[in-house]
Amino acid sequence: MIAVIYGDNDAKRKEKFGQIDMIGNINSNLLHSATLLEYGRKHFPDISIFQKLNINYSPDVIGYFLIELGHVIFFNNSSKSFKTGLMYIPNNISSSLKEVLYKFANEISDYKIILVYDLKMVDGMLEWRSVQSTSEIPTPKEVLDIYFKRQETIIKKR
Repeated sequence: MIAVIYGDNDAKRKEKFGQIDMIGNINSNLLHSATLLEYGRKHFPDISIFQKLNINYSPDVIGYFLIELGHVIFFNNSSKSFKTGLMYIPNNISSSLKEVLYKFANEISDYKIILVYDLKMVDGMLEWRSVQSTSEIPTPKEVLDIYFKRQETIIKKR
């Protein structure tokens, strides 16, 4: 299962801001790549990259182009015994989107997550930074807290 959380940077889809589309089926054999690519082609027909990509690309590469539009992607990677996920966020987050992220974090409060940020495409390869749940940072809300504190520190240093 994948959650696509609409951000507020995509001028063509501002009316969808904060909407969360849950896509994929936990009982399906479709890979995250196929699910996300199908979603991109259907909901973003004006973004030509979704027509050029195929399922051989990793989900993070396909998701990168949605993230570049200002949206958030959450990949649920849970097993029967352990709830985990990867949350990919855009580089610029408004205070409104920050609120949406905290609400979503409350919905997945029993998950261990890796928050992926500062995504860049360098020579055709994705690079990023991350913060992840640990025994000291157990909840998604606390992972977001760490990320936003890091961002504040960077801004203060400038």
